[in-house]
Amino acid sequence: SVMNTVGCQFAEAQGQIDTFVKFKDSNVTVRYGVILKVIPTPQRNDRVLIDSYHNLKFPEDGYILRDSIFIDRHPYEWKGDHVFTNYMQLLKALVANGYFVETLNQPITCFDGYNYGAFILSDPEKALSKTEVTKLQKDVELRGLSVIVLAEWSDLSLIQKHTFTSEFSGKVWTPKMGGSNLKSLNTLLQPYGMSLKESSYSGNVFVGDEKIKIESGAIIDRFPNKGYLFSGKVIKDIITISKVDDTDSVEEIHPLVGVYDLSEESNLLQSGSILVIGDSY
Repeated sequence: SVMNTVGCQFAEAQGQIDTFVKFKDSNVTVRYGVILKVIPTPQRNDRVLIDSYHNLKFPEDGYILRDSIFIDRHPYEWKGDHVFTNYMQLLKALVANGYFVETLNQPITCFDGYNYGAFILSDPEKALSKTEVTKLQKDVELRGLSVIVLAEWSDLSLIQKHTFTSEFSGKVWTPKMGGSNLKSLNTLLQPYGMSLKESSYSGNVFVGDEKIKIESGAIIDRFPNKGYLFSGKVIKDIITISKVDDTDSVEEIHPLVGVYDLSEESNLLQSGSILVIGDSY
């Protein structure tokens, strides 16, 4: 059957999945009915791809600190960064605005940049390979793909403050990194005159009438002249999670959001845009 919902035509495909469970003395078959909605491939500008391949989480990937480290006293990145966990609100907002959202669970080299209007590189902990960086840069410059970089905090002093000795094993636990791998992100952004500073700040930034809350984010310390920067009043995070209620910092003004349209360059007319946000909260 073909139906129309909110202007989107789709068909229903039905089938079943049989699962065979073998016991010592008997076999059991469990049958699941499946109904899938099948739609024509959406227009490129309506498709958004979100990276989850470069996400690391606790405990399977080691001692990974949480993105927003001062929301409560538990430091671990339990849920990881996925559209069904930390990014559920982002998913709902994109879908509500008519976008079709997909997740990338493979290296960046495994998708066709011509198929999507935007790629969201969301808080990567795992470093991008040289091949991935080159491929994504070509997607932006030659294929018109826009990239949204959602960074996170990274501050060596805060990382060191969260080193502890386990009372169970007696081993010293040292976080692998801060909220995201800023070194890898800066490698990607460097050719465009952009970089994020190793830092951790919290506060608010206004982009037009839109208020963006920053919870342990990195500030932008380099950006091209033809781009647009948005600054806000923020406080440097200098305490540990165990002292989350302590406040003894002074407000500072720093840029945490930047937008740059590469198509404004005479030799990059077919290029996409780059949006950098210092926090993924």
